Amino acid sequence: MTISQKACSKRDFINDLLLEVNNSYFQIDTLIISETMIHLLEIKNFQGDWHLDSDKLYTVTSGREYKNPIYQLKRSAALLQTLKQNYPVEASVVFINPEFTLYQAPMEQPIVLPTQVNRFMKDLNTMNS
Repeated sequence: MTISQKACSKRDFINDLLLEVNNSYFQIDTLIISETMIHLLEIKNFQGDWHLDSDKLYTVTSGREYKNPIYQLKRSAALLQTLKQNYPVEASVVFINPEFTLYQAPMEQPIVLPTQVNRFMKDLNTMNS
């Protein structure tokens, strides 16, 4: 599942983009281009109960550690900024699965939880295209 182009029809979408900057490859799940900003979205379809502890992501049931998607997001945003484009980049990790819960989610991190996706898309639609 991806962020729906229909839900945000006033924007230009690029999905599954692979870029190279300075011999470093990076993948962007969804890039939304509006008149004043580029939105870089890392889409995650995780399911179940998860928690963040010291910037590490764990499942509640098994305690297994996974790569924190915020690190990939920050790396992609930094590499995208090096392309000398004139638009600011706003980056977010978007968890789309309604069966996903993130305990101890830090409010200062660029995280969009499943219950916030509709509002996030409405906010994108209010920006000039």
